[in-house]
Amino acid sequence: MSCTDESKTPVTVRIFSYFENFSGSYTVDEKNSVEIQSHSSYETPIGKKIYYSEFHLGEIESLSVSITTSTPAEFLAIRVYENASKVKEATISSGSTLTLIYHSDE
Repeated sequence: MSCTDESKTPVTVRIFSYFENFSGSYTVDEKNSVEIQSHSSYETPIGKKIYYSEFHLGEIESLSVSITTSTPAEFLAIRVYENASKVKEATISSGSTLTLIYHSDE
C-alpha cells in the first residue's frame, strides 16, 4: 500500500483478442485472483470474431492481468484506463499469452 494521501483514480481494464477466445485471471492489490474469460465478441467484415472483456475495478493500488488463448491470436491487448485515458498497455501479435502489471504510482 502507498503511504501517500493522494486519492486514487478508478481503473478500468479492457482486453481484446483478435480471432481467438481467451481466458485468464487478474489480481488487484496482491489479493484474491479472479478468473476471467472473454465476455462478448463481434464479427468482423471478413467473418472472424474479435473477443472482448471490460472490468471496472474502482480505486486500486496495483493490478496483475494474464490472459491465454488455446491457439495463437492474431493480436492480443490488455489496456488500463484511468478516467477514460489509457495509462498502460501490453500487446502482442501472433501470440497466445500476455501479461500486464500496473501500479497506480507509475
